[in-house]
Amino acid sequence: DDDCDGQTDEDLTQDCYSGPAKTVGTGLCKKGTQTCTAGQWGSCQNEVTPNTEICNNKDDDCDGQIDNNLTQTCYTGPANTAEKGLCKKGTQTCAAGQWGSCQNEVTPNTEICNNKDDDCDGQTDEELTQICYTGPANTAEKGLCKKGSQVCTAGQWGSCQNEVTPQTEICNNKDDDCDGQIDNNSGNPLCSAPQVCTQGTCRTPCQKNEDCKDIERCTLGYCEKLPCSSTYTACAHQCVNTQLSNLHCGACNTPCSSEKVCKVGQCVCGSTYPSLCAGNCVDTTKNDAHSGQCNNPCTSNTFCFQSKCTNSWAQYSNFYNWNGGFPHGGKILDASIDASGNVYIAGRVEKYADFGTKKVTTPNFDSKYSSFLARIDNKGRWAWAQRTVYATFDETRGVTSDPTGNAYVTGFFSGLAKFGTTTMRSNPNQVNMFIAKSDNKGSWKWATGAKGVGGAIVYDNKYIYVTGSAYGGTFGNLPPLPLNIGVGLFVAKIDASTGKWLWVQMADNSKYTSSGKKLALDQSGNVYVVGSASKGVVFGTQTTKVGGGVLAKLDANGKWLWIREIGEVKDGLTIDASSNVYVSGSASSTFYFHGTQITPKGSNDGYIAQFNTKGTLKWLETFTNTNSGAYIRGLVSTPKGIYIAGKFFGTVTVQGMTLKDSFTKGSTFVANINPQGKWSQVKQEKIGSNQDLFYFTHNGARLLMVTPYAGPATLGSFTLPQTSDISMFIWSF
Repeated sequence: DDDCDGQTDEDLTQDCYSGPAKTVGTGLCKKGTQTCTAGQWGSCQNEVTPNTEICNNKDDDCDGQIDNNLTQTCYTGPANTAEKGLCKKGTQTCAAGQWGSCQNEVTPNTEICNNKDDDCDGQTDEELTQICYTGPANTAEKGLCKKGSQVCTAGQWGSCQNEVTPQTEICNNKDDDCDGQIDNNSGNPLCSAPQVCTQGTCRTPCQKNEDCKDIERCTLGYCEKLPCSSTYTACAHQCVNTQLSNLHCGACNTPCSSEKVCKVGQCVCGSTYPSLCAGNCVDTTKNDAHSGQCNNPCTSNTFCFQSKCTNSWAQYSNFYNWNGGFPHGGKILDASIDASGNVYIAGRVEKYADFGTKKVTTPNFDSKYSSFLARIDNKGRWAWAQRTVYATFDETRGVTSDPTGNAYVTGFFSGLAKFGTTTMRSNPNQVNMFIAKSDNKGSWKWATGAKGVGGAIVYDNKYIYVTGSAYGGTFGNLPPLPLNIGVGLFVAKIDASTGKWLWVQMADNSKYTSSGKKLALDQSGNVYVVGSASKGVVFGTQTTKVGGGVLAKLDANGKWLWIREIGEVKDGLTIDASSNVYVSGSASSTFYFHGTQITPKGSNDGYIAQFNTKGTLKWLETFTNTNSGAYIRGLVSTPKGIYIAGKFFGTVTVQGMTLKDSFTKGSTFVANINPQGKWSQVKQEKIGSNQDLFYFTHNGARLLMVTPYAGPATLGSFTLPQTSDISMFIWSF
């Protein structure tokens, strides 16, 4: 107790400092205090001695400097990447109590192709690819060109994979050379001639199938391969079944002959030519060398028809809704036989008509009439049949033929008529006549027309003559005739080679009507016409006094010479070699004939009369049956005399000869009459019909009859079938 206060070392303290000399009072360093206890100085309390310098803007180590030279390692990259690959730690320096940026560290980068671990994931150049393109500039992603990709391996980029670079342009509807244009190759054709590139395909231009290969067809101006199914073969521009094709039987371009058909790839006899005779397929029903059977030839001047050797034939045509009244139904309206024995028939069709295997129809099978023209060869075989005028309403009323086989027709049409390349249009609400020429194949050569109706037509020595009814007006280039509302009988002469109108003569139609029905010419070129005329019709200087049938004569220049009124005897007209004129017809009631009143004895009587060239009546014969009807319809002059044709019912006696109807439906007859009116060579046929329409003509050597029949019917040795519709026969004998 130094101060002797009773206490020992009480309140005894002193400064203390245990740090290095010269540090006390520097920086954070400061002295502390120690207390004396029991004669011993305690530990130095609250002194601050130097510490490791840290970045806090203080002098922690008391060297008189703050944050002096203080650095540390640093790394700002993702965990687990430091010191991997290219990644390394950096250093940062403390300034003003803050660590500065990490200097010289290397953190992960995008992996590049350098054989180094740029992204410090422990792998080198892993999954490293890039877009690539080795083609010319400005071609990538044009046309077919596209960029590819390449893979980095060991620090090197590999080849560019899956890129498409420009190629030589080809015809494929694509831009192969990547210039922005499709199928262009300036100066170098894409296809071998004659092909051109269109729509990506080398195709051959064409106008018709024959411009293409046999296995192709011409479609829309280019040849294309035929899309044939497995059972068909491409042959001659069409898909065919070579097992059945007559043109390609068994193989392409291996045709069967016309008489054979293809079955199972072999040419054999077919139904059309079913019999094999002397190695050839023939139809023994119409083969002249094998008539009815093999090796049974027909002798000269005969031919095979219906399996028999004959010098005549009979055919039939079938018409829908034929009822016989002139304004109604389809029918044959005229016929002609040429110098070789070929036959033309013409008329009208209602809905349809059958001519052998050939069918002619109206548009849409309607009931408006359509004209037809058909040809049968000289052995009775149908050659062709066709609709002719193609107007909205039309019919052919007359047909004739010349020595070379051309046909000439006349009739009427309503609307627009077409004859090959020639067209004609009728007047509104009227029908117009037509006169036209066809060759023996049915091709039109010329056509002309006028206002009216053509009724009959005759060829004679390079000219054709036409009659009918006309309104007047223009006839070709001839001076116009007065145009009236009424119709008048006309006769015209036309050049057969050109269709030029040469003259036309017409009865006066200013007050009364008339029409022509039949024409004939004598050896001097005078023209005779029969027709109808009402009372008061003027023919040149002569006027009808009664009205009814009329016979008129014109000279070769068309001048009226005389007329004779013949009542109902106006259905037939012919002229013999002596220029005698014959007319025929039938009547059921009283009529006036050449000034004489005649009353039929039966229900209907037939008449035939002869006039000389001056119009003098020489005789009139009557064909009558007091109980039933008798009709004379056909009348022709031949080198063997005058032939007449008609029909009758019951029993008829004429000039001591008795004819009996054995068919009960009416029998048809043909008879010869000499210039004095004597009947002979009467021939009856079992052809019944309620119709009395006849067409009778000849070519000097053969007669031709056309008339309706109620089948079955017999013509000589020929039999015609009964049909579902009404039929007309054509008989050449």
